[in-house]
Amino acid sequence: MGCINQSKKATKGQNQLLQRIFAAAGPNTPEKAIGLYIFGTGRGGQAVRQYLEQCDANIAIKGFFDNNASKQGLLDGVLVTAPSEELIRLGDIIIIASLTHCNEMEEQLLKLGLDKEKIILPGGWLKSLFTDVSVQFNEEEKRQAENFAKELQVVPDIHPDDFIFRFVYDSVGGQTKKDAIQFYFYDGNRSAKKLYDILFSYLELKQDISLLEFASGYGCVTRHLVKMLDNVNLTACDIHDEAIQFIREKIKAKALISTHIPEELCVGSYDVVFALSFFSHMPKLSWSRWFAALLKQTSDDGYLIFTTHGEISNKLYLRGTFDNEGFYFLPDSEQMDLDSAVYGTAATTYKFVSNVIAANKCKLKMFAEGYWWGHQDLYIVQKCC
Repeated sequence: MGCINQSKKATKGQNQLLQRIFAAAGPNTPEKAIGLYIFGTGRGGQAVRQYLEQCDANIAIKGFFDNNASKQGLLDGVLVTAPSEELIRLGDIIIIASLTHCNEMEEQLLKLGLDKEKIILPGGWLKSLFTDVSVQFNEEEKRQAENFAKELQVVPDIHPDDFIFRFVYDSVGGQTKKDAIQFYFYDGNRSAKKLYDILFSYLELKQDISLLEFASGYGCVTRHLVKMLDNVNLTACDIHDEAIQFIREKIKAKALISTHIPEELCVGSYDVVFALSFFSHMPKLSWSRWFAALLKQTSDDGYLIFTTHGEISNKLYLRGTFDNEGFYFLPDSEQMDLDSAVYGTAATTYKFVSNVIAANKCKLKMFAEGYWWGHQDLYIVQKCC
């Protein structure tokens, strides 16, 4: 069975990929007769190809599928096309190498008549291929980052383990790393501007407020907040020690480490607590607990500002089924170092969130459906004395 038996360094997740391939092929199919396509040309697809080529399983990679016409053609000598009935032969296996669009990709393949058992969905095995794999930037890419940063007057450094950059590069940043670098800086700038407008145009707050940016990551938005909110007492907060160190040393902002347990969070009291796309990852068991924890860090009459995957997000991307309380959770996310059972992908209806707000006896100041990125819902909650 190829590298299942012979690759002693293979991780459990990597072995799971090989096991799924052989299971999909059937017990009597010789390895040389197994043909597969990789659906997705991003880092996920490249990681799958690299792993299969390095092991001795003798499996033929027939090509890549990608719906983006600009990525179609030849990729390092391998054909990239859109999925089609003409290309897929009986017995071919399709590996979906995207964590973010797997549901739509599977549905597309099923509509083409592909047997569901021949489709390998992403999961822990795909994340294992990324273990300790950082994004490296060559000198030209560093200059590109410096140029975009200079235009926006922010720090140009991107941490190699920045999971937001990896998500952008894999999913939404465009065809090249330069496209991803540009998107990373411009989108961080757009998010900072949105928050600025909320604080000083909608809420009409004073400039000398204190602000906690919770789940800041490696500073995609933080670097822009430092520039735009120069009179604001800004503090970033994240669960990753490396992110905290990076924000302190490179972005020159105050940063505090978070906790894995909501009830243990104690990072001060702030006029505004901002959590961008944090609740879009919390499972049901901890969602309301994290809401209460962040509200606890909010000063009396202060504001908790956050976004969620709502019904628009679910319709466009997740396509999950809400439970009777208005909650849906998928144990998968772009953060590969965190347990997907406690940091996955969540969607919530207005009903679910409003019930949590009411249970915590605070006031819903604003709700805007699809306000962030055209699909995430915005909530502004005021803490009552």
